[in-house]
Amino acid sequence: MYQTLNKEPDIEKPVSSFLNKTEGELSKRALYELFLLSAFIFTMSALLIQFLMNLQTAILLRHYSISFTYSLFSVNFTSVSGAKWIPLRIYIVYGIVALELFFTGIILLLFKIKNWKVKLVFTWLAFLMIHTLPLGMLAGIYFYDGFGIAYTWLFQNIIVRVLITLAVLLIAIYFRPYWIFRFLKTANSKEYLNDELSREKYIRYCFILPWCLGAGIVSAFALPHLTWVWFVFIFGLGIVVLPIFSKTIPFHEILIYKSEKKIFAFRYPLLYFIMAAATGVIWLISLIRIFF
Repeated sequence: MYQTLNKEPDIEKPVSSFLNKTEGELSKRALYELFLLSAFIFTMSALLIQFLMNLQTAILLRHYSISFTYSLFSVNFTSVSGAKWIPLRIYIVYGIVALELFFTGIILLLFKIKNWKVKLVFTWLAFLMIHTLPLGMLAGIYFYDGFGIAYTWLFQNIIVRVLITLAVLLIAIYFRPYWIFRFLKTANSKEYLNDELSREKYIRYCFILPWCLGAGIVSAFALPHLTWVWFVFIFGLGIVVLPIFSKTIPFHEILIYKSEKKIFAFRYPLLYFIMAAATGVIWLISLIRIFF
């Protein structure tokens, strides 16, 4: 009786819950800012990876005295270029890049980072780098370009390439819950992890929707160069990003470090201008071609 009479009425919880949904991390504005930030990180990460792949390819072609035309996101050359293509040279120029990115992505996952924004950058980079190999194999079935050149020389039988690629893609799909967990670890608040609905919402705004927007933006960079392999890579990520084969949202104890809750320090008009200007400048520079 004493406990009943002296128990304070629980009137704070509903109010607090309401405020959290309208003004906290789960508010529409916070989710929109999260989506915008993650989409920008995805886009810039994809462009960075393509730039690094092209740069290494260009350096190797230059080393072997092979003439080519270089731009930020494409390398074009003719088969008759003053040098004899031998299998080992093909594997080095077009095969080793994907393997380097694959293992670099694995290494990035080993870093323990407290800042959630930096963690989000590393997670997107690792995700893209690791899937460069399996999706490069997928593109190699249809296009004789990039990693597909080395893949075709290594396995000249199309049936063998298809079977190997299907096996690798099944492994990639199997690991989707792992990537969901990795992106949940980038959350800056426990509000995103309280229940399954909150976790699903976080994955939608941090992982799925950013890929949708980013894939469209990256396509604008690939289209002028007709790099169809890049299209296969960007849109092929959908087999892992989209909940097609697996809808599981894993639940594990996740440590949330204290960090700045505010996502953007700029007002929206200035923010839009900076992002659009940076993307536009990179797109214009990518149209410049240099002959070597």
